[in-house]
Amino acid sequence: IYNHLGYAWLENGLYTEQAGEMIKRANELAPGVAAYVDSLGLFHHVSGEYTLAERQFEQAWELLLSECAENAVTPVAADAIILEHAARAKIALGKIPDAVETLRKALQIAPANSVMQRLLEEITPPGNARAAGENPATTKTSRSD
Repeated sequence: IYNHLGYAWLENGLYTEQAGEMIKRANELAPGVAAYVDSLGLFHHVSGEYTLAERQFEQAWELLLSECAENAVTPVAADAIILEHAARAKIALGKIPDAVETLRKALQIAPANSVMQRLLEEITPPGNARAAGENPATTKTSRSD
């Protein structure tokens, strides 16, 4: 409950410090849970601590991969949010090529995620579809929406 409420507050821009305390408590009570470490990264990101956030997101991803391996499953679309978070921290740190690579990995897991696709398009220079990992033959050249 600590993590869920803290994360919800952060996502809605509410009670940042209290959310951080709740998420830290969740991590103390259940250390090494990917979702909780991701939430801690989000707290650091919202607080402007981008380097620490990036580390937390990368740790959360490694934990998630371990959790998946232990349960003989693969990451699902909802899990790719950790990679999106990591990409956003990389963007804040000016690590655009790393952010592109991270978003490409996320989109392999969640190809229908329009938020991640738009973010990738925003950070990829125009006319550089290959940098974003897209197949130029299938990349849209105009938008109808």
